[in-house]
Amino acid sequence: MDLPPSLAVAPNIPLRAQTREQLIAERDYWQASIDAANSWGAAVSVADEFLRACNRELERRFPS
Repeated sequence: MDLPPSLAVAPNIPLRAQTREQLIAERDYWQASIDAANSWGAAVSVADEFLRACNRELERRFPS
């Protein structure tokens, strides 16, 4: 699973500054992380929070 550019150490772009495409790539990354998990634990819970944050930002800025 490739790390999207928005999550790279530099520049590590905050959600509010990401483009729609960057938000989608980050959302897909977190979803793949959750899907690949063997069990639910703290790391998966945090990934789920990041996934929800991406979805909220997408919905806020780019409503369907």
